[in-house]
Amino acid sequence: MPQNIRNNGRTALITGASRGLGLALARGLAARGWNLILTARDAERLRAVRDELAAVTHVAALAGDVTDRSHREALAVLARG
Repeated sequence: MPQNIRNNGRTALITGASRGLGLALARGLAARGWNLILTARDAERLRAVRDELAAVTHVAALAGDVTDRSHREALAVLARG
């Protein structure tokens, strides 16, 4: 594992992670070493956030709408590891 990556063994799934409160939460938890599963509807912005936070912690990002059942199922697969 690269030296700049922190990991405390905890994982958070954050919706709306590409802006606002979701982004602020993702940044705060990343700084504390949480693994992150991020989702947001804007794929381009989510990619940028993933790239930013991947320098700090382990990040999985999946663009989509949480009102879509198949998207929620895909997030559940990521959460289970």
